Amino acid sequence: MKFLSRKAVCDLVQLSRAEISRREVDNRFPQGVKLGDFHNSRVVYVQEEVMDWMHEQVSIRDKTH
Repeated sequence: MKFLSRKAVCDLVQLSRAEISRREVDNRFPQGVKLGDFHNSRVVYVQEEVMDWMHEQVSIRDKTH
C-alpha cells in the first residue's frame, strides 16, 4: 500500500484541492487518511483507491457514450 499527498493527488487527477474536498464530503471521491490526532495533521490518500476512482470515471464515461 502506498500513500499519496494531497498535492500528488491534485496533480494526478487534475482537480483542485477545494474540488477534491467537496467531492469527499459528498462521498464522490476516496476519503483521505489523517496521519495523526491533531486538527492540522497531514492528510494522505491511498493510491489504489484513487486509481480505482479514476478507472471508475472512465467506465462512467464509456457507458454514457
